[in-house]
Amino acid sequence: MGFWWTASTDARRAPPLPLVRTPEVDVFVPVYGEPVEVVEPTVALATAMDGANVRVHLLDDGGDDEMEALARRAGAVYHRRPGSAGAKAGNINAALHRTSGEFVVILDCDHVPSRRFLTETLGHMSDERVAFVQTPQYYANHDEGPVARAAWGQQALFFGAIARGKGNLDSIFCCGTNVLFRRAALEQVGGFPTHSVTEDFELSVELHQRGWRSVYVPEVLARGLGPEDMASYVSQQQRWARGCLAGARSVFRARLPRRVRAQYLLSSMYFLSGWTLLIYMSFPVIRILTGAQPIAAGSADQFLMHFVPYFVVALGAVAMAGAGSYTFAAFALSASTFWIHVQATLRALTGRRGGFVVTPKQGEGGTPAARGGPRPRHGGRPDRGGGLRPGEGPLAEHAEQHRVRGPAHQRAAGGRVAGAAGSARSAGPPGAAGRCAQPLVTIEGHDAAALRLEPQALLRRRSAARSPRLPAPSIGFAGRSGRR
Repeated sequence: MGFWWTASTDARRAPPLPLVRTPEVDVFVPVYGEPVEVVEPTVALATAMDGANVRVHLLDDGGDDEMEALARRAGAVYHRRPGSAGAKAGNINAALHRTSGEFVVILDCDHVPSRRFLTETLGHMSDERVAFVQTPQYYANHDEGPVARAAWGQQALFFGAIARGKGNLDSIFCCGTNVLFRRAALEQVGGFPTHSVTEDFELSVELHQRGWRSVYVPEVLARGLGPEDMASYVSQQQRWARGCLAGARSVFRARLPRRVRAQYLLSSMYFLSGWTLLIYMSFPVIRILTGAQPIAAGSADQFLMHFVPYFVVALGAVAMAGAGSYTFAAFALSASTFWIHVQATLRALTGRRGGFVVTPKQGEGGTPAARGGPRPRHGGRPDRGGGLRPGEGPLAEHAEQHRVRGPAHQRAAGGRVAGAAGSARSAGPPGAAGRCAQPLVTIEGHDAAALRLEPQALLRRRSAARSPRLPAPSIGFAGRSGRR
């Protein structure tokens, strides 16, 4: 019923009013041990976004000199703070103290934005009550294997009918990346909470409690990397399940409108669904071991007469709402990892928080983390792995389709920007520290993963005039384009 309530509110909204000014926007790209080849296209394309005076900030909690060199080449500001307290949330909060743009964009380091990201989202900020605008997380590597395809099927359902419905109910929550924030809203709540592994969920609860609104734009405006193997998928789902279940306490305590509270609880309680599968699986085991009938009120035939229609209708409802994007493989992957929900529930009840583990950005043949080896974990130095070679990876596959003609990079100047929580090393042109730098490059082609941005080199990509779109049924309205 909760699913149908959410999905049934899916309807078009009036287009936003355009902003009558060109605002200053800080773009935060947090990194912690990811390969340079993964981070490079995100930073390069972020500097080329239209619609605002953009200043890109590379927030490196791994202390990697190669990242500093990357920021210098791309015309971004490099930030390195002492320690890594608060994980990703702490990293973003530290950068908030060192920047001043009216709006803030947060991009995971593997999510490459379209040039149109700001032009499609800033208009919603003309409503002074809007705290943030969330856009979909699209997995550009969804064809890289069965796990990636199934994981994307799950994402497509959420960022399709579910997220559109939540948006129309004014209860969409921040999903951690591909999101535009109003700085005033972040400052009012003290930035991102650092006590949770799903700081974005907890932040959204606090913002909605204070009367702020949120908006969902169901258009793919950034392309990222999803989990490609089971180790990566399990790591991601464990963090989401632990954080959302623990966040249910905040939802119960918060003074939220009933509609918004119910939507948050539905999101949290999804991670209890694994218990239903555990119960179903226990029935035959109990019967075999004890001879007892777990459901004594009726026969097996009577049980199946009730259960099978329910099961078929439930799956059919999800398939219909997803317009074909939610596949049986996506369902099977979720069912096979039911134990994650059970484990997360027990940890939430016992108060075991767990560490913030960065989701591996590459599968087999990538970093050791993606192969099941040590993962970067906040609180210690990350392990360095192989990473992609230039020209490899799903974001680079489209590179040959786009050819570049762009101006040479200006030589980056030195300079330092003092910060309240650490040092920020300016990698922009002289005099850029006190203003939002204009993009230094023009890039053709949305995917630019394989670039080696050597000093004085030409950038050989230009962001496409329009971002790649999912098929209409996946994110947009059924039977219509993905645009709102």
